[in-house]
Amino acid sequence: MSVRRLPLVGAALLALAALATFVLLTSADAAFPGKPGLIAYDSSQQSGGGESEENCGSESDSIFTVESDGRHRTKLTKGVNPSYSPNGKLIVYSICDGTQDDLMLMRADGSGVRALTSTPKVSEDEPAFSADGKRVFFARDSGGEGYSQIYSMALDGTGLKQLTPKRHETSDNSPAAAANGRFVVFDREGQIYTMRPNGTHAKKLARGWDPAVSPASNRVAYSFGGQIYLIGAAGGGPRQLTHLKSGREAGVTALSPAFSPDGHWIVFALEESISNGPGFNDSQKLDKVSLTTGKVVTLTKTSVGGFYPDWQPLP
Repeated sequence: MSVRRLPLVGAALLALAALATFVLLTSADAAFPGKPGLIAYDSSQQSGGGESEENCGSESDSIFTVESDGRHRTKLTKGVNPSYSPNGKLIVYSICDGTQDDLMLMRADGSGVRALTSTPKVSEDEPAFSADGKRVFFARDSGGEGYSQIYSMALDGTGLKQLTPKRHETSDNSPAAAANGRFVVFDREGQIYTMRPNGTHAKKLARGWDPAVSPASNRVAYSFGGQIYLIGAAGGGPRQLTHLKSGREAGVTALSPAFSPDGHWIVFALEESISNGPGFNDSQKLDKVSLTTGKVVTLTKTSVGGFYPDWQPLP
C-alpha cells in the first residue's frame, strides 16, 4: 500500500489534505462489551512536502498499548491496524513487507505471534474479529490494483469467503462486526454500509468513513468532514460528537473512532497538518471524547504518534 501526496496551496487546504490521507488509510473496530482495558494503536506517521510517497512496512509501523488515561506506553510488535478479540485475549493486525499486507495474530501481551495469511501479490488488511471470535473480517485486494473487497475467514486461515462483490474502481474497507452478531459495518467510497455477516442485505447508512460499532450494537461512530459522528445502527439523524477547529496554518482531522467497552467514551486519532512552506507535515496523536459531556481528553503526544486505536474488553 502506498499513499501519494500532491502539492497543496493555501492553509484552507490543510484539513482537506489530512482528510484525503484518511480516505486512503482507514480502519474500523467493533467494541465488544466489558470493562475498559488497554488501548492498542499503531505509531504510523505520515508527512508531506510538495509530492511524496509513504510505503507500507516503514520502521515507524509498530503496535503499542497505553492505559485508558494514556499512561504506560508499551510496544508489542511491528505492524498496524490492531483489533481485539471479544474476550480481549487476542489481537489481530496486519503487517507489510513493503509490497503487500498480510494478517497476523498474537496474544494481547504481544506473545505467540503467528501468520494468518501469506499470499503473494494479494494484500489483506484492516482486520476485525467476528462477534463469536471465531472468524476475522478484513479488506482484501486480490487484483493488485488498490481496490479491495470485504472477506472473512476462520482463525486457522481456512474458510475464506468473499462478502462484497468486486466493482470497477471501487473499494470496500474497514469492516467491523456488531457484538450482537447481527451485522457488519464497512465503508465504500465515502459511504457507510451495513450488511449481514454472510454479506447479504447490504444497506447504505450514512456518508463517511471508518465506522465503529458500539458495545450495545445500537450505534455507529464514523468520521466525516474531519469530525466524529454518531448514528443509530438502523439509521436516523447523525449527531456530531467532536467540534474541532482548524487554524490558518494548521488543519486538524478526527479519524479512526473506537468505542470503549463500557460505551462511555470514544478514542480516536487526531491528525494535525501543519504548513511547512511548499508542503505540509502530518502528525497523529490519540484523544478520547466523552459520549456524555463531549469533553475531549488527550492520551498521547504527536511525538509518539497514534493511529487505528482499539479498546480492549475485559471481563
